[in-house]
Amino acid sequence: MLKLIDTWDEFQSLRAAWNHLADRQRSPLLRHEFFSAALAASQAAPAIYVLVKKGEPAAIAPFECVGSRGVSRYRSIGRDLHEPSQLLYSGLAPLEELLAELRQIGRPILLSRVPANGPETVALRSALGYGDFMHVSDGGTSPAVPLCGGFEEVLSRISSSRRADIRRKLRLAEKLGPVSMTAIAPEPDQVDVSLSAFLRLEASGWKGSCGSAILPNPARKRFFETYSRALAEDGRLRLFFLRIGDDTVAARLAIAHNGCLWELKIAYDETFHKVSPGTLLTLETIRYACDAGLQRFEFLGRVSDWNKWWGVELQNHSTIRFYPRSLASLACLAIDGFDVMNSAIRGRPAHIGLAGAVWPGDPGLLELEPVAAARDQPGLVPRDLLNQFIEEFGPSCAQMAFV
Repeated sequence: MLKLIDTWDEFQSLRAAWNHLADRQRSPLLRHEFFSAALAASQAAPAIYVLVKKGEPAAIAPFECVGSRGVSRYRSIGRDLHEPSQLLYSGLAPLEELLAELRQIGRPILLSRVPANGPETVALRSALGYGDFMHVSDGGTSPAVPLCGGFEEVLSRISSSRRADIRRKLRLAEKLGPVSMTAIAPEPDQVDVSLSAFLRLEASGWKGSCGSAILPNPARKRFFETYSRALAEDGRLRLFFLRIGDDTVAARLAIAHNGCLWELKIAYDETFHKVSPGTLLTLETIRYACDAGLQRFEFLGRVSDWNKWWGVELQNHSTIRFYPRSLASLACLAIDGFDVMNSAIRGRPAHIGLAGAVWPGDPGLLELEPVAAARDQPGLVPRDLLNQFIEEFGPSCAQMAFV
């Protein structure tokens, strides 16, 4: 049975069953506290679909319904936070059943930063029917540092030149004053003081200048305050502060969960940029995690030049746009196509071309050479190209994949 949860009270009543299901997967960002804080911050109405089996949730689609230019779609709650996400499920079969039921509703779905070629992609492909469209694009890559071998093992995976550079930065920092790191696991009534110190530091640098800092953004500030308090109640919130003398030069907001440390945000004082305070803080944070017996340090976010040289493992993500056959999907696809063409006109990357089709009963992807016009002119596949494809391969193709 598929049940729609569209009120705050109903959503809150699901907490225990939700977290029981979420704990089958590794990420703390799938637990009820994360979605509760995200909904409270955005003040959006939930549109959460729960597949119930034997009286218990077997799969959950944590959606909110958002509209743009007269067209609405379902998307992952908390998408604006740009963190990796997933649906919740006890196995592939319940996930496939959930997505098959959602297909019947006929509303477009946007899944952001789910594991590349993961269960969501497999289940959506199995749910595809005649006239459905599915667009899979790059959702970025998240790095993580394995800690199983201990701190010295982590250091051994860093190049000798990088290690020498870290030692040089540390010596420069020590000339300015004693270098120390404080790790805090605050009680709920202590969260506001520690979090405020972090937010002020983050807003003091380039993030504050370009408007991406948390502090001046009321909705984002509300999310981190609410989520941090919820994490503190469970004893999972961690804040790290690196000091040189009396100055706080870098800080990190993180979650201790499932034997791992998960970074939410990092900040540093740019006046100390010559000593790379973010790098020194990361070194000490990894040392702390190893001493605490944790197994991984998850950077979350997206891989960048400064964090990929820590000997990281990479997790690729995909963003999936699913358009079940309906008038709502057709309108949404037209708007998305217009946005792609508009990006192409403005010179932004827009790589969409005809790539392949999945035939009913065939789980494999039939690879096709992209048609020249689609390859040379990014944007929606032109109608004559689409008709050419259907004429050549038949109307029974159930999916058209775009790259």
